[in-house]
Amino acid sequence: MNFTRIDTDRGTLYGPSFAGTLTHFFGQNQHVEWECHQLTAGYSGGRCTVSTAIRVHYRGQWIVAARSFGSRTVDAIPECAMRFGSSFATAPFDAPKLPRWVYEWAYDLLV
Repeated sequence: MNFTRIDTDRGTLYGPSFAGTLTHFFGQNQHVEWECHQLTAGYSGGRCTVSTAIRVHYRGQWIVAARSFGSRTVDAIPECAMRFGSSFATAPFDAPKLPRWVYEWAYDLLV
């Protein structure tokens, strides 16, 4: 039997599917949200790397159930980022590739 792995900020969960695993650990009527904002993780080669989270509301707290990374083309590094210098990430780096189900499930949430 194949199991889905879900990495949360509280540890790793395993289950038969994303929805089934969330239901097992967090209950039938959990509130799930896909964050509307994106955090800028850095700039490199004319691209901006961004991160956003899928959160589950559980016992009065929000728990990160998954985090997705993506990138978009930018014309230039914003002036405010240049002013902050070393306190702002501008070096190239590799964002982790997440399983396809994270993106499919996130898309279902948005639609």
